[in-house]
Amino acid sequence: SKEDPTIVVQPTREEKYLGGAGIVAAHARALNSRARLVSVAGRDLSSKIIAQFLSQYDVNDSVIIDASRKTTTKTRLKCEGKTLLRVSDLIEDQISKNMTLNVINEVRKHIISTNVIIFSDFNYGILPQYLVEELSKLAFKKGVITTADSQSSSQFGDISRFKHMNLITPTEHEARLALNDKESGIVSVAYKLIKKSKAKNAFITLGEDGVLIQDGKNVESADGVDRLPALSKICRDNSGAGDSMLTVASLALAQGADIWHAAFIGSIASGIQVSSIGNKPISSDSLMKAIYSCAS
Repeated sequence: SKEDPTIVVQPTREEKYLGGAGIVAAHARALNSRARLVSVAGRDLSSKIIAQFLSQYDVNDSVIIDASRKTTTKTRLKCEGKTLLRVSDLIEDQISKNMTLNVINEVRKHIISTNVIIFSDFNYGILPQYLVEELSKLAFKKGVITTADSQSSSQFGDISRFKHMNLITPTEHEARLALNDKESGIVSVAYKLIKKSKAKNAFITLGEDGVLIQDGKNVESADGVDRLPALSKICRDNSGAGDSMLTVASLALAQGADIWHAAFIGSIASGIQVSSIGNKPISSDSLMKAIYSCAS
């Protein structure tokens, strides 16, 4: 603007996407798994949009309405593929004890037919520590695999609070944040994180540098750590890369894959995700094509 130092934008189009734990569930369903989203949302237009997306993606809906909250909504203003501004409209307060019990009861209803529980934590109060611990105990009793991601890009989080997970998938920043360690090498960070969280496996995602894999069974051996490069030649939009890797690797583990194959398939899914704009479920067909492409 010539009047003051203000950026003026004129939107040319608007697109809506399912985010958060919702897109994790949608990825799982698109990969031929039965998927159920258990979460908390407000009584507003955004929660209705969520319901529409879940119906469209054939995801079972166990979203609990809390009239005291807003549904988390994020707006990104983009120009030529780059984000100029992000606006987050949300409430960060923890859900109430009654709401926490409602979530636990909802999971109990469906645990008998569940192979894996994925904790997709954005640190906006939906997963208080008591809830994480109770669901983890329930999963352990039923022999259900548990995996977790705790995002801390613009908020504070601690991936190490998810104890005894079969897999955790923090970024390097999130791993260092959990350890309060800015100086150690990345292999040392992975070792320390496994020890602190007692996770069976960990991926530390490194953006364009790929992913570091730490096998918790061989944490004391050099054979227990390896690295995969990023498997995408083009990055159009990095939002959702971690969600797709978490989901696909979790499903692979649930089907009996070892951590190395789970990491490879998860990395392929992440490469598919960043090669297109917006958060959209990855289908089994597109994943299979990408795997064959890597093989050739």
